[in-house]
Parts: sequence; C-alpha cells; structure tokens
Amino acid sequence: MVLPVFFRLLYSTGIRTCEARGLRCEDVDLNNGVLNIVNSKGSSEHRVAMHKTMQTLMVQYDNAISNLLPIRKAFFPNEFGEFLPRTWESHHFNKIWKKISDEPARCYDLRANYAVTNINRWKFSESEWFDKLLYLSRSMGHSCINSTTYYYNLVPLFAEQLRDLSEPGLQEILPNLNEYYNQDHYYEEE
Repeated sequence: MVLPVFFRLLYSTGIRTCEARGLRCEDVDLNNGVLNIVNSKGSSEHRVAMHKTMQTLMVQYDNAISNLLPIRKAFFPNEFGEFLPRTWESHHFNKIWKKISDEPARCYDLRANYAVTNINRWKFSESEWFDKLLYLSRSMGHSCINSTTYYYNLVPLFAEQLRDLSEPGLQEILPNLNEYYNQDHYYEEE
C-alpha cells in the first residue's frame, strides 16, 4: 500500500527521499494539500503544495493505512508505525525498476525528473524566468539558488535561452559540473 503512493509523491513533488520517509502524520495537511517538510537535508524546513490528484491519493492512502495502523507516527510507516529505514526506498525502487528497464536509474532521479519537467514547461519570458527559478528552488528545499541552477544543465533548450539572456554572468550562476559531481551535496541522502 505504501509503495505506489510514496513513489508518486516523490515523482509529483520533487521532495527528497529522506523528506518523504521522514514525514510525520502531523506534517501532512490533507485538507489543504500541503506538506510541511521538517526533516530535511540540513535545516531547510519548507512547504510543498501537492497537485490535487496527489492530494486525493494521499487522502485515500491515509484512510486505508489508518485502518491498519490507527496510531502511527510516520505518514509512511513500517509495520510498527515508525519511520522506514534509509535503504527501504532504494531496495524497492531497484526491484521495480529492473522489471521495466535495463537502463541505470536511482530513486533519487525522480527528483531530477521533477525539476527538469518543470523547467521544460516554462515559457521563455525575460521577466518571469528568475521568479520561476526561485519558486522551484524554494519548493525543492534548496538552501541557495545555485543548487537549483544545476538542473539547467539537464535542460539543453532552456540552457540556451538562459545563456542568451545572461551570457556575461551565466557562468557565475551555473555551477561547474566537474566540481559539482565531486561535491558532497550532489549525493544528497537518498
């Protein structure tokens, strides 16, 4: 019951795997469709709005899991109502992924997919791109906008548009990927 909702939540919100595992029941506002991310990487507490379809699924899931575990601490609990271990989602993701693809993938790639999908949907507009970037950065819980600009490197068309907009200062805001892959924050907790 937990797996399909857990992975859909990662896919549709871009939250970190540790944030989903660390959700307490009290952190999930099912009436308003808002997640209060308290247990995050570092101390970046933030809120994430869910799409209406995800909110509906979360309500159905909560009703069903509450029948099995009426008293639970974790929104996505183990059999005792406690938080799932760090290796839980990787184990299950790999098991599911091997059934559908031979390509390498990690559960954490759902977060990158969320960022890239959002960036690809943006209409190019000089006056709005920074606002959208800032909003995406905050919703993903990044402590600085430079962490979010990494995703521009995954979106070639938008990277070209961004380069046209800000060629002189582009390299100042986009991290060097060679350095980025060697930095600890690239390997955020899965």
